[in-house]
Amino acid sequence: MTNNKVAYILGSSRKKKNTYAFAKSLMHSFEKRNFESTVLYSIDNYNRLTETFISTIKESETICILCPLYADFIPFHLVKVLELLESQKDLSLKGKKLFGFSQCAFPFYRLNECSISSMAFFVRHTAMHWTGGLMYGGAGMMDCESLDELGKKGQKMILAMDLAAEGIIQSGKVPSQSQELLQMNIPSFLKRPVMWFINRNVKKIEKEVGKPIDAQAYRERGF
Repeated sequence: MTNNKVAYILGSSRKKKNTYAFAKSLMHSFEKRNFESTVLYSIDNYNRLTETFISTIKESETICILCPLYADFIPFHLVKVLELLESQKDLSLKGKKLFGFSQCAFPFYRLNECSISSMAFFVRHTAMHWTGGLMYGGAGMMDCESLDELGKKGQKMILAMDLAAEGIIQSGKVPSQSQELLQMNIPSFLKRPVMWFINRNVKKIEKEVGKPIDAQAYRERGF
């Protein structure tokens, strides 16, 4: 009998923003193919995995990790959650599918390669099945809860996530077309105003949270 449960681990401190928008689209793609979705947040589990978190992972054959790029790597609370998952003696991850997604503010998607590589590293150490990962650059210009809000650009993103879900289900691999749909090409003359716009948004977020967005909290807390 096919396991039709998918667990989504969201590694963003902001639960209903850009990372969630991509996760929401991916969930819809799985659900329309009769898969069940459960969302888990690393920010709520980095001190100790809840029983709900552990049982959800145990019951799910497919796990999707989606996160923003903080400073130059995945958020510290997601790192801690992955470490806790690997250390669970009564939880076998072997053979489960894992899909990774990372997004960053600046329109250079390859900045996310370190995050995707770290997820692939986790897969190798836990004997999971790596379906591949997707990267998006330019989330600093989004600030939304749904990709439907972004017009034609959003529709391309939705298609990318839909093709990814189909690939994971059918072949266990994300098709290259998904990444091609997510790539953003900005003309040279627009790069400076785009950087100004994104930096302004970053400063706005820093004011909201009360600290620099690139603060390495895991070092501050002694992790």
